[in-house]
Amino acid sequence: MLRKFLMSTFLVLVISPPVLANPDVWVTTTWHFRMAEQSASGFTLEWTFDPFASSYLFTVFDADGYGTVTSEEAQAKEDGLFAPLAEEDWYLTILGSDESASWHVQHVEPVFEPENFGLRLTVSLNDLQAPFVASLHDDILFFDFSFAGDGFLTVEGPVDPTCRFVAGPGTGALEGHLSTITLRCGDPP
Repeated sequence: MLRKFLMSTFLVLVISPPVLANPDVWVTTTWHFRMAEQSASGFTLEWTFDPFASSYLFTVFDADGYGTVTSEEAQAKEDGLFAPLAEEDWYLTILGSDESASWHVQHVEPVFEPENFGLRLTVSLNDLQAPFVASLHDDILFFDFSFAGDGFLTVEGPVDPTCRFVAGPGTGALEGHLSTITLRCGDPP
């Protein structure tokens, strides 16, 4: 009897799928790229937090409890709240054709909308040439990033007609990244 129990327990453990962590904060994103033919000078990335996280963050920023967030209140809390995100490079990975890309976050601005809290990141890419890939990913799964529907990607400036943006799961070095945007040029459609 004990042998049957141990064998069935072992089989359940061996064939069971791995348990994945559940994220604490869901973030939808929109991406606005600044282009010049086959290169990108940068992009603006907007994060919109889920209603629960938005509500919590609003109360953190609204220090006086009057129901609005003043610029002084926002500035007083930004460094403490944003420092951990900055240490993680805002969960952003950008790779060029040679697996390295020069980029930096120029500016971060909190966005207070009636229903949601968000962040607007301005990222400089130093005229990164295609092909390149940009991704948001949290290995620990505190944040779950997804695209914000049909209009999640916009482009400003001239784009070479042979170029196209592709969104979807990452491959290669970005295997497991679900919110990945790739710019490819010269590929057949």
